[in-house]
Amino acid sequence: MKIIDRTKTAMGWQNPFQTRKRSDITHIAVHHSATPTGNTAAFENHWRNQGWRNGGYAYVILRDGQIEHNYPDTVVTNGVLGHNHYVLNVCVVGSGQFTYLQEEALIELLTTLMDRHNIPASNVLGHNEFSGNATQCPGRNMDFLRTRLGSGNAPTANGTHIVASGDTLWSIAQRYSTTVQALQQANNIQGNLIRVGQQLIIPRNVPRFFPPVTNLSIVDALKSINVDSSFAFRQRIAIANGIQNYASTAPQNIHLSNLLSRGLLLCP
Repeated sequence: MKIIDRTKTAMGWQNPFQTRKRSDITHIAVHHSATPTGNTAAFENHWRNQGWRNGGYAYVILRDGQIEHNYPDTVVTNGVLGHNHYVLNVCVVGSGQFTYLQEEALIELLTTLMDRHNIPASNVLGHNEFSGNATQCPGRNMDFLRTRLGSGNAPTANGTHIVASGDTLWSIAQRYSTTVQALQQANNIQGNLIRVGQQLIIPRNVPRFFPPVTNLSIVDALKSINVDSSFAFRQRIAIANGIQNYASTAPQNIHLSNLLSRGLLLCP
Protein backbone atom coordinates (compact mmCIF):
# COMPACT_ATOMS: atom_id res chain seq x y z
CA MET A 1 0.00 0.00 0.00
CA LYS A 2 1.13 3.54 -0.74
CA ILE A 3 0.33 5.47 2.45
CA ILE A 4 0.37 9.24 2.80
CA ASP A 5 0.72 10.02 6.51
CA ARG A 6 -1.52 12.97 7.50
CA THR A 7 -1.87 12.05 11.17
CA LYS A 8 0.09 15.18 12.15
CA THR A 9 -1.64 17.53 9.71
CA ALA A 10 -5.27 16.38 9.52
CA MET A 11 -8.00 18.66 10.79
CA GLY A 12 -8.18 18.52 14.60
CA TRP A 13 -5.34 16.03 15.00
CA GLN A 14 -3.89 17.78 18.06
CA ASN A 15 -7.17 17.88 19.95
CA PRO A 16 -9.51 15.15 18.68
CA PHE A 17 -13.16 15.38 19.66
CA GLN A 18 -13.34 11.78 20.88
CA THR A 19 -11.05 8.78 21.21
CA ARG A 20 -11.65 5.11 22.03
CA LYS A 21 -9.91 1.85 22.85
CA ARG A 22 -8.92 -0.44 19.99
CA SER A 23 -11.21 -3.09 21.45
CA ASP A 24 -14.17 -0.74 20.82
CA ILE A 25 -13.69 -1.00 17.04
CA THR A 26 -16.00 -3.68 15.65
CA HIS A 27 -17.05 -2.42 12.21
CA ILE A 28 -15.66 -0.73 9.11
CA ALA A 29 -17.78 1.72 7.10
CA VAL A 30 -17.05 2.16 3.38
CA HIS A 31 -17.90 5.50 1.78
CA HIS A 32 -17.49 7.31 -1.51
CA SER A 33 -16.82 11.03 -1.73
CA ALA A 34 -19.60 11.62 -4.30
CA THR A 35 -17.12 13.85 -6.15
CA PRO A 36 -15.19 13.00 -9.33
CA THR A 37 -11.88 14.05 -7.75
CA GLY A 38 -10.60 15.35 -4.44
CA ASN A 39 -8.55 14.61 -1.36
CA THR A 40 -8.85 15.02 2.39
CA ALA A 41 -7.57 18.60 2.39
CA ALA A 42 -10.36 19.59 -0.01
CA PHE A 43 -13.00 17.78 2.05
CA GLU A 44 -11.85 19.48 5.25
CA ASN A 45 -13.25 22.81 4.04
CA HIS A 46 -16.73 21.26 4.06
CA TRP A 47 -16.22 19.63 7.44
CA ARG A 48 -15.12 22.91 9.03
CA ASN A 49 -18.29 24.54 7.70
CA GLN A 50 -20.22 21.80 9.51
CA GLY A 51 -18.53 22.83 12.76
CA TRP A 52 -16.72 19.52 13.15
CA ARG A 53 -13.54 19.24 15.20
CA ASN A 54 -12.40 16.05 13.46
CA GLY A 55 -12.81 15.03 9.83
CA GLY A 56 -15.09 12.38 8.42
CA TYR A 57 -12.67 9.62 7.44
CA ALA A 58 -9.68 7.90 9.00
CA TYR A 59 -8.57 6.77 5.53
CA VAL A 60 -9.15 8.28 2.07
CA ILE A 61 -8.21 6.38 -1.10
CA LEU A 62 -7.26 8.73 -3.94
CA ARG A 63 -7.93 8.11 -7.63
CA ASP A 64 -4.35 6.90 -8.17
CA GLY A 65 -4.66 4.31 -5.39
CA GLN A 66 -2.64 6.20 -2.77
CA ILE A 67 -4.15 6.11 0.71
CA GLU A 68 -4.30 9.17 2.95
CA HIS A 69 -4.08 8.09 6.58
CA ASN A 70 -5.68 10.94 8.51
CA TYR A 71 -6.16 9.69 12.08
CA PRO A 72 -5.03 6.81 14.28
CA ASP A 73 -7.68 4.10 14.44
CA THR A 74 -8.43 5.08 18.04
CA VAL A 75 -9.66 8.54 16.98
CA VAL A 76 -13.42 8.68 16.32
CA THR A 77 -14.24 10.24 12.92
CA ASN A 78 -17.57 11.61 11.69
CA GLY A 79 -18.56 9.28 8.85
CA VAL A 80 -21.72 7.50 10.04
CA LEU A 81 -24.31 9.34 12.10
CA GLY A 82 -25.02 7.56 15.37
CA HIS A 83 -22.43 4.80 14.89
CA ASN A 84 -19.00 6.41 14.81
CA HIS A 85 -17.93 5.28 18.28
CA TYR A 86 -17.36 1.70 17.05
CA VAL A 87 -16.71 2.28 13.33
CA LEU A 88 -13.58 2.88 11.24
CA ASN A 89 -14.48 5.18 8.34
CA VAL A 90 -12.85 4.55 4.95
CA CYS A 91 -13.62 6.71 1.90
CA VAL A 92 -12.90 6.06 -1.79
CA VAL A 93 -12.74 9.23 -3.90
CA GLY A 94 -15.29 9.03 -6.72
CA SER A 95 -19.00 8.89 -7.33
CA GLY A 96 -19.97 5.28 -7.92
CA GLN A 97 -17.14 4.62 -10.42
CA PHE A 98 -13.65 3.82 -9.15
CA THR A 99 -10.29 3.01 -10.71
CA TYR A 100 -8.80 -0.45 -10.51
CA LEU A 101 -5.89 1.04 -8.53
CA GLN A 102 -8.43 2.22 -5.96
CA GLU A 103 -10.11 -1.18 -5.85
CA GLU A 104 -6.79 -2.93 -5.25
CA ALA A 105 -5.89 -0.43 -2.53
CA LEU A 106 -9.32 -0.80 -0.92
CA ILE A 107 -9.06 -4.59 -0.70
CA GLU A 108 -5.55 -4.41 0.74
CA LEU A 109 -6.48 -1.70 3.26
CA LEU A 110 -9.67 -3.41 4.39
CA THR A 111 -7.91 -6.75 4.76
CA THR A 112 -5.19 -5.09 6.86
CA LEU A 113 -7.75 -3.37 9.11
CA MET A 114 -9.79 -6.55 9.46
CA ASP A 115 -6.70 -8.47 10.55
CA ARG A 116 -5.61 -5.69 12.91
CA HIS A 117 -8.95 -5.45 14.71
CA ASN A 118 -10.29 -8.98 14.18
CA ILE A 119 -13.25 -7.70 12.14
CA PRO A 120 -15.10 -10.24 9.95
CA ALA A 121 -16.14 -9.32 6.41
CA SER A 122 -19.77 -9.38 7.55
CA ASN A 123 -18.99 -6.29 9.66
CA VAL A 124 -17.68 -4.32 6.68
CA LEU A 125 -20.71 -2.24 5.73
CA GLY A 126 -21.56 0.50 3.31
CA HIS A 127 -22.56 3.86 4.78
CA ASN A 128 -26.19 3.27 3.83
CA GLU A 129 -26.27 -0.15 5.54
CA PHE A 130 -26.08 1.42 9.00
CA SER A 131 -29.45 2.18 10.59
CA GLY A 132 -30.63 5.76 10.31
CA ASN A 133 -28.39 6.55 7.32
CA ALA A 134 -30.46 6.81 4.14
CA THR A 135 -27.92 7.76 1.46
CA GLN A 136 -26.56 6.64 -1.91
CA CYS A 137 -23.14 6.26 -0.29
CA PRO A 138 -20.97 4.16 -0.83
CA GLY A 139 -22.03 3.90 -4.48
CA ARG A 140 -21.06 0.25 -4.83
CA ASN A 141 -22.32 -3.30 -4.41
CA MET A 142 -21.26 -4.19 -0.87
CA ASP A 143 -22.20 -7.86 -1.26
CA PHE A 144 -19.63 -8.14 -4.05
CA LEU A 145 -17.03 -6.39 -1.92
CA ARG A 146 -17.69 -8.65 1.07
CA THR A 147 -17.39 -11.69 -1.19
CA ARG A 148 -13.96 -10.52 -2.29
CA LEU A 149 -13.00 -9.94 1.34
CA GLY A 150 -13.96 -13.45 2.26
CA SER A 151 -17.61 -13.60 3.34
CA GLY A 152 -16.55 -13.40 6.98
CA ASN A 153 -13.21 -15.17 6.50
CA ALA A 154 -10.62 -12.69 5.22
CA PRO A 155 -7.10 -13.81 4.32
CA THR A 156 -4.80 -13.92 7.32
CA ALA A 157 -1.53 -12.01 7.33
CA ASN A 158 0.42 -15.12 6.30
CA GLY A 159 -1.92 -15.91 3.38
CA THR A 160 -3.67 -19.03 4.66
CA HIS A 161 -7.24 -20.29 4.89
CA ILE A 162 -8.64 -22.98 7.19
CA VAL A 163 -11.16 -25.12 5.32
CA ALA A 164 -14.63 -24.95 6.88
CA SER A 165 -17.67 -27.15 6.35
CA GLY A 166 -19.16 -26.44 2.93
CA ASP A 167 -15.96 -25.01 1.45
CA THR A 168 -14.86 -26.13 -2.01
CA LEU A 169 -11.80 -25.15 -3.99
CA TRP A 170 -14.07 -23.16 -6.27
CA SER A 171 -15.73 -21.23 -3.41
CA ILE A 172 -12.35 -20.52 -1.79
CA ALA A 173 -10.92 -19.36 -5.13
CA GLN A 174 -13.88 -16.98 -5.55
CA ARG A 175 -13.49 -15.71 -1.99
CA TYR A 176 -9.86 -14.73 -2.48
CA SER A 177 -10.08 -13.63 -6.14
CA THR A 178 -7.84 -16.44 -7.36
CA THR A 179 -8.33 -19.64 -9.37
CA VAL A 180 -8.79 -23.32 -8.54
CA GLN A 181 -5.62 -24.11 -10.53
CA ALA A 182 -3.59 -21.59 -8.50
CA LEU A 183 -4.83 -23.16 -5.23
CA GLN A 184 -4.05 -26.67 -6.49
CA GLN A 185 -0.52 -25.68 -7.49
CA ALA A 186 0.21 -23.78 -4.26
CA ASN A 187 -0.99 -26.66 -2.09
CA ASN A 188 0.12 -29.64 -4.24
CA ILE A 189 -3.49 -30.83 -4.53
CA GLN A 190 -4.44 -33.42 -7.14
CA GLY A 191 -8.12 -33.18 -8.03
CA ASN A 192 -10.62 -31.23 -5.94
CA LEU A 193 -10.66 -33.06 -2.59
CA ILE A 194 -10.10 -30.95 0.54
CA ARG A 195 -11.00 -31.69 4.17
CA VAL A 196 -12.45 -29.63 7.01
CA GLY A 197 -9.66 -28.16 9.15
CA GLN A 198 -7.08 -28.34 6.36
CA GLN A 199 -4.85 -25.26 6.11
CA LEU A 200 -4.49 -23.99 2.55
CA ILE A 201 -1.91 -21.55 1.26
CA ILE A 202 -3.51 -18.62 -0.56
CA PRO A 203 -1.13 -17.62 -3.38
CA ARG A 204 0.06 -14.07 -2.94
CA ASN A 205 0.49 -13.41 -6.65
CA VAL A 206 -3.19 -13.96 -7.26
CA PRO A 207 -4.92 -12.68 -10.40
CA ARG A 208 -6.29 -9.16 -10.22
CA PHE A 209 -9.74 -8.17 -11.43
CA PHE A 210 -11.02 -4.88 -12.76
CA PRO A 211 -13.79 -3.31 -10.64
CA PRO A 212 -17.26 -4.07 -12.04
CA VAL A 213 -18.81 -1.63 -14.53
CA THR A 214 -22.24 -2.20 -16.05
CA ASN A 215 -24.26 -0.91 -19.02
CA LEU A 216 -21.30 0.42 -21.02
CA SER A 217 -19.33 -0.80 -24.02
CA ILE A 218 -15.96 -2.30 -23.16
CA VAL A 219 -14.16 0.82 -24.44
CA ASP A 220 -16.33 3.26 -22.48
CA ALA A 221 -16.27 1.03 -19.40
CA LEU A 222 -12.46 0.95 -19.34
CA LYS A 223 -12.33 4.72 -19.80
CA SER A 224 -14.74 5.18 -16.88
CA ILE A 225 -12.27 3.51 -14.51
CA ASN A 226 -9.24 5.29 -15.99
CA VAL A 227 -7.87 2.22 -17.75
CA ASP A 228 -6.18 2.29 -21.17
CA SER A 229 -8.91 1.49 -23.70
CA SER A 230 -6.67 1.29 -26.77
CA PHE A 231 -6.94 -1.71 -29.08
CA ALA A 232 -3.45 -2.86 -28.06
CA PHE A 233 -4.31 -2.94 -24.37
CA ARG A 234 -7.69 -4.57 -25.04
CA GLN A 235 -5.77 -7.30 -26.86
CA ARG A 236 -3.75 -7.89 -23.70
CA ILE A 237 -6.95 -7.99 -21.62
CA ALA A 238 -8.52 -10.42 -24.09
CA ILE A 239 -5.54 -12.79 -23.93
CA ALA A 240 -5.62 -12.72 -20.11
CA ASN A 241 -9.29 -13.72 -20.31
CA GLY A 242 -8.93 -16.57 -22.81
CA ILE A 243 -9.43 -14.78 -26.15
CA GLN A 244 -6.34 -15.53 -28.25
CA ASN A 245 -7.30 -13.87 -31.55
CA TYR A 246 -8.88 -10.63 -30.42
CA ALA A 247 -10.13 -8.51 -33.33
CA SER A 248 -12.63 -6.29 -31.47
CA THR A 249 -15.58 -8.15 -32.93
CA ALA A 250 -18.99 -7.59 -31.37
CA PRO A 251 -19.15 -11.08 -29.74
CA GLN A 252 -15.66 -10.67 -28.27
CA ASN A 253 -16.40 -7.23 -26.86
CA ILE A 254 -19.74 -8.37 -25.46
CA HIS A 255 -17.98 -11.26 -23.72
CA LEU A 256 -15.43 -8.88 -22.16
CA SER A 257 -18.21 -6.49 -21.10
CA ASN A 258 -20.15 -9.34 -19.49
CA LEU A 259 -17.10 -10.40 -17.48
CA LEU A 260 -16.47 -6.80 -16.43
CA SER A 261 -20.06 -6.28 -15.32
CA ARG A 262 -19.72 -9.28 -12.97
CA GLY A 263 -16.33 -8.19 -11.61
CA LEU A 264 -14.64 -11.18 -13.27
CA LEU A 265 -12.52 -9.45 -15.94
CA LEU A 266 -8.88 -10.32 -15.25
CA CYS A 267 -6.22 -7.62 -15.44
CA PRO A 268 -3.39 -8.56 -17.83
